[in-house]
Amino acid sequence: MSQNEIWGQPERMLKVLRALAALQRWEVREIPLMRTLSGRQLYFGIIAQMQQGLEEAIQVESLKELYFGSGMSVSERCVRLKLREFEREGLVRAERNKSDLRSRNLVLDETLKQQMGQHADAAYRLLGEEIVVVG
Repeated sequence: MSQNEIWGQPERMLKVLRALAALQRWEVREIPLMRTLSGRQLYFGIIAQMQQGLEEAIQVESLKELYFGSGMSVSERCVRLKLREFEREGLVRAERNKSDLRSRNLVLDETLKQQMGQHADAAYRLLGEEIVVVG
């Protein structure tokens, strides 16, 4: 196990871990799509692809961009099914990119963008005192 800044500070380490646990409980309670591993992975995969904050749409050439390399064992089929569920719930809409037919645009609905904003607020509130937020 590697040593780090917080390792020698058990009280501070416990505060950080408790803040993370509180955030995870908030996520499961307030964002239903975060209750499954595939939903959580797709949600964070979408966020990872964002370039300018809560934008209108993100461009993806492959679903692998949304889950590959995350360290989670989620299949592409699983992510594809979860993406369809997001579409049925009106959170995203997949459209062919008119300028590059090999890729798709995922258009983010206001409901999803609002959830992401609330999530960021909760994370800032719950973690802000324990973790330095880089701005």
